[in-house]
Amino acid sequence: MSARDPHGDVAATESAADVDPAVVASIDLQHVTVTRQAHGLRVVVRLKEVLPSRGRFIQQIGIAAMAPGWAGASWVFFVSVTPQHLGGALAFFVEVEDDGEPEPCRVDAAKGSQVVRLTIPDRCLPEDRGHLSVSSILLDKRSSDPLLAEDDLEIRGNLDLTPRG
Repeated sequence: MSARDPHGDVAATESAADVDPAVVASIDLQHVTVTRQAHGLRVVVRLKEVLPSRGRFIQQIGIAAMAPGWAGASWVFFVSVTPQHLGGALAFFVEVEDDGEPEPCRVDAAKGSQVVRLTIPDRCLPEDRGHLSVSSILLDKRSSDPLLAEDDLEIRGNLDLTPRG
C-alpha cells in the first residue's frame, strides 16, 4: 500500500510564528508506504526533511489504526516514533473492552535525510483489518506550549494488518 500527501498542507499554530518556515515545513508528509514482510510490517514515511538529533525542535510521527465500523472501534493500534530519538519507537495495541494497561512493543526504526523507516513485529500487530492514518508533528523542546505544527494523512480503505504465521 502506498499513499501520497499533498505538499504544503502543514497546519501551523500561533506558537510557530517566530520559527523558521523551513523548520515548520520539515514535517510535511510526502509519501507513506506500508509493506508486509516475513515477520512484520514495514512502514516508510517520507517527510520534507528529518531534522538533526540535536537542536531545539523535535518531530514526532504517529501511525494509528482502528477497527473498521461506524459504531465505534473495538480496538486501536498506535505507533509513535521521534526521528531525533529512534530508540523510543513503540507500538501499542489496545482493546477497548480491556481494563488492563497496554503492553508497549519495541519497534525497529531507522532514518535518512527525508525518511523514517519502521519495522513493526507481527507480535505487535492487531489481528484484523483497520483504517490507517499517519500524522507528523513539530514540537519545541523549550516551550510551555510545545506544539508548533502538524500534518495528517488519512489512508482510504482498510489495510490488512493481520500477522502472518
